[in-house]
Amino acid sequence: MSVTDQYGSAPIQPTAQRSGVLSVVTFVLGLLGILVVTIPISIVLGIVALVRSNQKLKPLAVIGILLALLWAVGLGIGGYTLAKAGSDKLTLSNVKVGDCLSQDPETHLSKVVDCGQTNDGKVYATPALPEGKFPGDAKVTQLSQSLCQAAPGLPSGATNFVYAAPTETQWNLGQHKVYCLYKA
Repeated sequence: MSVTDQYGSAPIQPTAQRSGVLSVVTFVLGLLGILVVTIPISIVLGIVALVRSNQKLKPLAVIGILLALLWAVGLGIGGYTLAKAGSDKLTLSNVKVGDCLSQDPETHLSKVVDCGQTNDGKVYATPALPEGKFPGDAKVTQLSQSLCQAAPGLPSGATNFVYAAPTETQWNLGQHKVYCLYKA
């Protein structure tokens, strides 16, 4: 037996209403994919809405899922690109004696470059400062200058050397090396 309303049409079933709402919510969350947390929610709700057929708004669920997937791919590619772009920047762990460094004039970040290219100096020593509590910037500067001046590898007569000493934050993370460079 079929139940109809006063206009002769079947009333909307509660399941169809809920899946229609889920389709709209999926679409809206798909649009808001920049808020990363909405991506998995949109996908899950979209799948639930698709499983519950009998609805006119099913295409919204599909579009919402596709938007969420596009956001996921786009954010993934963007994150990878940013990580890759920063991978050639100087990190203390990848500098060794004989490397040449060049500083970007805009960002002031250094990177290891081929010594045949224009560079800011060649690493000739990486002496370590004494262990213990951070002695303060002035003491680190004094010790770094002394260690670099006395370090083997500085060409005789060379007085044009620079160094990179650890900051207090780096020191507290266990970085006690000084990077001594000379301009060839």
